Amino acid sequence: MDTTLVLGIIALAAWLGTVYLRVPPTVMFLSILVGKLFAEELSDELYGFVINFLPNIEAKYVQLFLLLIPVALTVLLMKGTTTRSRMLINGLPLFFSLLTLALFINPYINVVNNLEESQRILLTENESYIVAFAATITLISAWAPHIKGLPKHKKHKN
Repeated sequence: MDTTLVLGIIALAAWLGTVYLRVPPTVMFLSILVGKLFAEELSDELYGFVINFLPNIEAKYVQLFLLLIPVALTVLLMKGTTTRSRMLINGLPLFFSLLTLALFINPYINVVNNLEESQRILLTENESYIVAFAATITLISAWAPHIKGLPKHKKHKN
């Protein structure tokens, strides 16, 4: 089976799952960024501890664990916290949040290398733009319910 198709099915299932579970996209994106921070900043210390119990584990798997644990906990603890009416509205920011997660996972398991060359180039050369767009669309989805329109003026009776 084509690798792109398999990865597409996995991505679609993850996206539909987070939309169905009604996970807030802002919290999801934040947990992805926190996971990235953990993977970069805490991995050496945790790896030094884990190597005592699992001597054959590679450091990249500890980093992958640190990246994914905040995301998994967010899905587990935050499911159902957005209203059903916002499920479709949250779909776009969740999609780009999960795309950001996939890009952050790539250095550890090299998923992008299994894609066709044109797709690989599109994702790797535009990674910073994808993450920035995901951040922007997630912030807009967080701000949107709180933006109030122009003040309404009442007609005064004379």
